Amino acid sequence: MNRLGSSLVAAAALIGVLTACEAEVASGTNSPATRGSAPTRVLPTNATAVDIVFDLVGPERVVAVPDTVADYATVALDLEYWKGDRVFAELSAEVLLALDPDLVVVSPWQDQSTIDRLVESGIEVMELPPVSELDDIREAIKMTGAALHAEEQAAELLTDFNARVAKLEKAAQANEKVTGLVYTNYGSGGWTAGSGTTAHHLLELAGVENVAATAGRVGHDGVDIETLLDMDPYILVISKPSRDYGVTRAYLEGEKALASLEAIAEDRIIELPSGLFSTASHHVLDAAELLAREVGALRTRAAK
Repeated sequence: MNRLGSSLVAAAALIGVLTACEAEVASGTNSPATRGSAPTRVLPTNATAVDIVFDLVGPERVVAVPDTVADYATVALDLEYWKGDRVFAELSAEVLLALDPDLVVVSPWQDQSTIDRLVESGIEVMELPPVSELDDIREAIKMTGAALHAEEQAAELLTDFNARVAKLEKAAQANEKVTGLVYTNYGSGGWTAGSGTTAHHLLELAGVENVAATAGRVGHDGVDIETLLDMDPYILVISKPSRDYGVTRAYLEGEKALASLEAIAEDRIIELPSGLFSTASHHVLDAAELLAREVGALRTRAAK
């Protein structure tokens, strides 16, 4: 090859390297596929991240967990082990950097300035996708598996996830749907979940028609007493009391204006553990399976 040809090849190679570097910088994170060894000091910063990381690689590679895990993580946790310096309460760059992680797993709703500081400090940060559909959960599992160098475990988890979804959908089609509404009230007004939420998929997978979605509600939306009465769901799905919240059932049963709502009068309020009620991970299937059983029990009771 002559000198000109050699120069052209070298220039092309340099352009390729620069393009790859620019893409990496633009993404704001380092690509796990290009890193050498698997991360061993993983820092999941919310309950969804904890659920996925723990189910893929267990606790051995996790350096610390957020203090919300007691209420909102759904994996089994030894709370005696996860205390002290293994638990953090503040999502700040100073706190997270002090834990010396080599991978931090975040969600898009968390503080962006903190995420930017971590990236600027050279820490690998992986952002889970926002979850509105079941495919978003599948993508979160794939991404986390790649970041942890645990692709095989991710594939197994996805196979199980898909099989359970199919089983739930088949069971839901076999039964006539009841109507339901996911409801929360922390003392400052009622909230429900329409389409485009994990709560909506929870209801649908359990064979329950989401009356909020049927009414055209999208996302999380406020719902007043009059609207609740108009929607008249067969069941109400609420959270069991958590560390911070626990007034929803007391509100429903204590509000005189709601006394005529059959779901309340006939004791068709179904409480889910707070972690399952709010999960945005694959454990939404645990919630759907539990809800389906509760709905089945109500059907049996009604048939007697």
